[in-house]
Amino acid sequence: MRPPLTRPPATRHRRRKDDIPARTAQTIWRGSIVTGNGKVELASSHAGRYDVSFPRRTAERGGGTTSPEELIAAAHSSCYAMQLSAIIGAAGRTRADWRSPQMSLWVPTRPAAFD
Repeated sequence: MRPPLTRPPATRHRRRKDDIPARTAQTIWRGSIVTGNGKVELASSHAGRYDVSFPRRTAERGGGTTSPEELIAAAHSSCYAMQLSAIIGAAGRTRADWRSPQMSLWVPTRPAAFD
């Protein structure tokens, strides 16, 4: 018999003046993995709500539906752009605008629960 799951003791993190604010998102999911769908909301920024579904996640084209991998790729791409801009600025140069390389993540076509 397995021991019951326990939570680690709560730790209080004291925010410093230079900490980056926490960012949050929330997903509402309805149905099974195969036939269900949901909406992910960028809660802290109120930047939008986006449709998500597993069949569209694994399809060649999302048809207007995003995926966790696309959202992570967007985060990587924007972080890359910001860091490169900081490096260029630290070298005493400026660049008005440019495009970061495309970031991608691989997605298995079947959820692990089916194996």
